[in-house]
Formats: sequence, structure tokens, C-alpha cells
Amino acid sequence: MVLPRCRFGAPSPRTPAPCQASRHGDVSERSRESGTNAVSSASFPSRRFGDIAPWIPQVVLVVLFLLSGVTALTGAGDAVQTFDEVGVGQWFRYLTGTLEIAGAVGLLIPRLAGVAALGLGGVMLGALATELFVLEDGDPITPLIPLVLAATVAWLRRDRTLALLDLLRTRKVERGTA
Repeated sequence: MVLPRCRFGAPSPRTPAPCQASRHGDVSERSRESGTNAVSSASFPSRRFGDIAPWIPQVVLVVLFLLSGVTALTGAGDAVQTFDEVGVGQWFRYLTGTLEIAGAVGLLIPRLAGVAALGLGGVMLGALATELFVLEDGDPITPLIPLVLAATVAWLRRDRTLALLDLLRTRKVERGTA
């Protein structure tokens, strides 16, 4: 338990406590004056975790899609063989690699993270369909894991995505192209 810190000194037996504090730390000046027991948001570990938590799946996706995109663009591993087996040509390997790298970069930009996650989710839906219906020895779990992570990031960043959509709509209306 964290003991409250009080700037006015310790209470004496004859006087009430000079300030109120919670188990989370100091009480702000405003809450002391108003008699409430509010604590600044910087004192809450859960608040800080709530700000950091969405970045965990984002960073995992960034690493995953950067590696996958570079592999697709360079033709390393079995990328060339896999895209030959799909039957759409090597141009599709380059397109997929470019989309994966662009999505990974977009995940690092807070305003674009939700949109990038939606785009990467679309890429993974295509990969899942390919694994299920095109490849003979397809493994649907491989694209399913990044798909779930991308959906999680898109959900966690939905407020910023909607704000970006509203911004684009207002700019379109301002230009008169409604």
C-alpha cells in the first residue's frame, strides 16, 4: 500500500487530516480545495497500461509484416514458389510485399494505425482464403493469427479512425465536393 503524502505535515490528534489522499498517491490541489478524493491520472498504473496496451499488438504486427513484406519483395525463402502455386504471377508477390510494408509503416503513425490495421486485415483475409481454397497443403492458422491481431488493433484504434474519417468528410464539404 502506498502511503499518502501530504504537504501540510502529519495530522495531530486534535486536528483533522490536512489533506485527503487515496491509496494511489498525492491529491491534486483542486481536489484538496473541493474536498474530493480525486487523484491525477499520472498516478494510476492502469491508466498508463491503457495507453501502452494497444501498442503491444501493433508492434508485433509491425515486425511481422516488415519481415513478411521484405521476404516477399526479395523473393527469399519459398515466396516465389508459393506465389507460383497460387497462380497469379510474381507481380502479385510484389504487390503483397509492398502492401505489407506500407501497412507496417502505417501502424507506426498513430493517426493511421486503425486504417493500416484494416488494410492489413484485408490482406490477411485474402491470404486466409488462399490458404483454405487455393493451396493444396494450406495452413489457415498462419494468416489467422495476424488477422486477429489486426482486427484487435483496428478495434482499439477505432476512435482515431473515425476521427480521420470525419476530418476527411469535413475537408470534402469545405471544398464543395460533397
